[in-house]
Amino acid sequence: MKIWRDNLIYLSDKYTSITKILLVVAIIPLLLLAFFSQPAADDYGQASRIRTMGFWGAQTFWYNNMNGRFIYMAISSVYTMIFGLSNYWLFTWLFYVILYLSVYVLLFSLGSKLFPRRTLMWCSLVFFLIYISRLPILSEAFYWFTGAITYQLGNILLILLIAIQYLIFRTSSQSRRLLYTIVASLLGAFTVAINEIFMVPVFAGLVLYMIFLLLRKNPCFFFVLCVFLICCISAYFVIRAPGTLNRSLNFPNRHQLWFSLSSSIGFAFGCFKRWAFDSIILSSTLLFLPSVSQIANRITISKKIGKILFFFPVVWLCIFIFSFFPAFWALGGFPPERTLNSIFLFFLLGWYPSISILTMCFVPLQKLDKIVSQHLRNAAMIIFLFSLFCFPNLYTAIKDLLFHAYPYHQEVQERIELTQKSVSENRGYVVIHPLKNRPISLFSRNFEFKGDPENHWVDYDWELYWGLKIVFEDDSSVQ
Repeated sequence: MKIWRDNLIYLSDKYTSITKILLVVAIIPLLLLAFFSQPAADDYGQASRIRTMGFWGAQTFWYNNMNGRFIYMAISSVYTMIFGLSNYWLFTWLFYVILYLSVYVLLFSLGSKLFPRRTLMWCSLVFFLIYISRLPILSEAFYWFTGAITYQLGNILLILLIAIQYLIFRTSSQSRRLLYTIVASLLGAFTVAINEIFMVPVFAGLVLYMIFLLLRKNPCFFFVLCVFLICCISAYFVIRAPGTLNRSLNFPNRHQLWFSLSSSIGFAFGCFKRWAFDSIILSSTLLFLPSVSQIANRITISKKIGKILFFFPVVWLCIFIFSFFPAFWALGGFPPERTLNSIFLFFLLGWYPSISILTMCFVPLQKLDKIVSQHLRNAAMIIFLFSLFCFPNLYTAIKDLLFHAYPYHQEVQERIELTQKSVSENRGYVVIHPLKNRPISLFSRNFEFKGDPENHWVDYDWELYWGLKIVFEDDSSVQ
């Protein structure tokens, strides 16, 4: 029996070492793809406005005519003014790194007293890869500048906001609490001004957090209230912006309350079922469950707090469902996939804490250590790695990197060179053909021209940037 146990431990350690190597290897194709990404759609339109109007002129124009996301517009403008439409790999790498670091900051703030720092670093990498591997649309998340600023920067700010909010509660120093409050206020104000979709988790989270603090008569309530009020002011300027109203006029089916509510519930149920039963989510959950026993053994939760925590999964599900509401309300239709990128993050941020809470509530403490056997953990590890490498998005990224990324890059460069030649020769138009190579990881189907600049943003922004008309010749032989 002892020999069997020793062999099992040896295999477990061996699997752990191999897993760590594979986790690091998984990042490489994602980073290499960045060297083949290209500007698309809004990237050209924004660069054109900044070039012709300057920073403040562009901000005024967008706020009054396009949308009220003033933080998103300001940050994207600054980056564009510094780097232009070149060095596209830089922002992709930047967002990958900052997203990972934000996850680590969150886990460190929550679990620094429970787990070693190295463990938290690996857990952050696992969470990061789970998110990347199941993004609804990778091309619009990290390889498109406008999409990365609008959604991934919002994700990063939201994660940091959660971490800082917990630090406000945990610290006993008034000076630190004041500092954390200032930082949280800025993070909250910036988050809701990046995209309206973040208003649901931010405001719902802050209101419930304040209720929790009020029930406990905790003085942190007043600090969190300040954060809430600052977020309200920021949201007001977003919602009341003339550009927000102008943008909404493009969607005639908008602002239907019953449709938005019913559609949010139905669509959320479908997404929850798809994500919760995904092999990588289930296998990672099995690998995570043994950590629940460590958490339960190292912290003491009073019955009063335990009853409050029991409602966390319910609250999280409500926030998850209503995260779909802004898109249905504003668009009068299904949310775009890039919106689902952020909602998927909301799902992951609530899934693992909910599993922990439900496990501690319903599984006796003495049985927590035996909840997942070593055999089951090894099997879960194999399934996790198989799901990571053999299903989208990592599998698709590797395939695109090997076969499609470079030809795509060359085709887009030829488009740009042809357009530049048309500009220099004062032709007034440029002939554009469909791309033959469309790597899914880099090129969204929303980025292709349609030959309709009046109604299609991609055509419009290209014409705006280059100052000429597009003649789009669709080749039916293109696969």
